Formats: sequence, structure tokens, C-alpha cells
Amino acid sequence: MQESDGQFSETHEEPIHTSQGGYLATWLAAAVVLFVVVGLVAFGYNHKEAGIVAQLTARQSDTNGEIASLRDQLNMISSKLSDLQTAQTTAAANAPKPASAPAVGTPKRATPDPRWKQMQSRMDAQQKQLEDNQSAINQTRSDLEGTIGSTRDELNGSIAKTHDELVTLEQRGERSYFEFDLSKAKTFQRMGPISVSLRKADTKHKSYDLAMLVDDNQIEKKKVDLYEPIWLRDSDEPQPVEVVVNKIDKDHIHGYVSAPKYTKAQLTGSTVPASSSSTTQTANPQSN
Repeated sequence: MQESDGQFSETHEEPIHTSQGGYLATWLAAAVVLFVVVGLVAFGYNHKEAGIVAQLTARQSDTNGEIASLRDQLNMISSKLSDLQTAQTTAAANAPKPASAPAVGTPKRATPDPRWKQMQSRMDAQQKQLEDNQSAINQTRSDLEGTIGSTRDELNGSIAKTHDELVTLEQRGERSYFEFDLSKAKTFQRMGPISVSLRKADTKHKSYDLAMLVDDNQIEKKKVDLYEPIWLRDSDEPQPVEVVVNKIDKDHIHGYVSAPKYTKAQLTGSTVPASSSSTTQTANPQSN
């Protein structure tokens, strides 16, 4: 029985050792798993913490930048306020001090500064001068408008577009008319009181360039339109000399020169010619 008991004991001790080894392996595996889990958790926490730290660092950098910008603006505002305060202080220091109030019981009043009176007198004189100048300008404008209106009334309807209309104007007996045909040339042709020379004829735009000799003075008119009158005033003529072109061809124009029939000396003299025949002269076309 003892042997059997010893054998029995031996047969029962082996399973006990096997069970303890299994428990140990299980605990070791559990510990390893726990260690791995803890490591993963710690790694994830550290990674998350590192991200949060990076975000906080970026925000801190942005905040520092904003603080620096606000500090610069505050310094600028402080500088402007300081300059404004300095300017106000300077203005207050340079401002004329008010006259001191008279002592109680003193009947004398404060004497006004004579400089203010002089300045007021100058301003009044300048204002009066401006008003006088404006009045003179208005009068000159009125006289000029009247002269222009009178001249326009005198010259209205005095342009002849055809030979028949020119004859009608001539029959009034107020002016002399010299009809011409000019070809493009550099030489001048005498027409009444002036000499004329055609330099260019533009049939497309109905305009021309004309050179004229008036009292030995050469005058040029460019891009003159058809029917547009050219006025030439002479000191000895009561009215201006008029040049009108009523037809434009290639390198050729047709028109007339109109001049007052009597000079100022004749009009103011004691006698005026009793009769003067109106003669329309036509110039022959001149070759290039």
C-alpha cells in the first residue's frame, strides 16, 4: 500500500507540476500582451501629444506674430498721438494771448489789436478790387458779344454758292466781287485787293489749302471747308475782305473775293463817288 501510495503520490504530483507551468506561461503571455497594449497606448498617446504640442506651438507662433503686429500699431498710434499733442502744444504756445481782463472797478476797455484792423482793411480792399475786375470782365464780355452779334448780322446771308447768287449780292451795290478759277500752283494771282494761290484741293473732304498775299504779308489757310468764308481785315477797310470757295475739283477751285466798295477815307470824306459800276471779274484758270 505504501508503494502503491508512493506510486499514487508520484502519479498525482506530475499533473500538479504541469498545471503550474501552464499557469506561468499564461501569465507570461498575458503580461506580454498587456505590455504590448500599454506600449501601443503609450505610443499613441505620445504621438497625439506630439501633434497637440505642434498645434500649440503653431498657435503660439501666430499669437506672437499678432502680438508683434498689435505692438507695432500701438507704437504707431502712440507716435501719432505724441506728434498731435506736440503740434497742439506748439499751436497753443504760438496763439496770441487774449487781452487780460480789466481790473475790477477799472472803466477802461481792452484796446483792440491794430494788426487785426490792418488785416481787415486789406481784405476789404482786395474784395473791392475783385468786384471791380469782375465787373470790368462782364462789361467786356457784353461788349464783345454785342460786336460779334452785330458782325454776324451784317455778314448773314452774304455767301454766294452760285454765280447767280453772286450777281444778286453784287446788285446790292455795297461791295465789289471778284470771281476766280484757280488751279494748283505756287504762283499768286491778283484778285481785287489781295493775291491768292491754291496749294491743295481735297475733293474727298471738300476742303482746300490757300495762300494769300495781303499788303505784302503772306497768309496761309489750311483745310478750309467748302462755303467757309475767310475774313481778312484791313485797317483802311470799313469791313473785312471775304474769300469764299463754292466749288472744289481735282487741283482746282472756284470762288470769289468780296471787298468793301469804299474805304474809310472815302466814307468819311466830303464826297463819295456818285456812281460806281459793280464789276465781277473772273480769272482764267492757271496751269500747274
